Amino acid sequence: RIEFDWIKPIRKPSPKVFSLKELELRPNGSVQLSKTISLAQHTTRTHYPGQHRVEVLVNGRPSATSVFDIVAEGRIPTS
Repeated sequence: RIEFDWIKPIRKPSPKVFSLKELELRPNGSVQLSKTISLAQHTTRTHYPGQHRVEVLVNGRPSATSVFDIVAEGRIPTS
């Protein structure tokens, strides 16, 4: 599954979970999965500026973590 910590207006993270697929692999097996998540503004979801975290969980344990920044409209980061 993929878990996002979206920043809310009060600057606190709010988790959102996206389940990809449940499957069983043989030992040393592998599978390639992909997921596209839109960051477009919707009436049901507003994205607030700040640093947001995404984490990939495998068997309930973190496998990869990254962060990304959402900047206010009209503001472009200088670095």
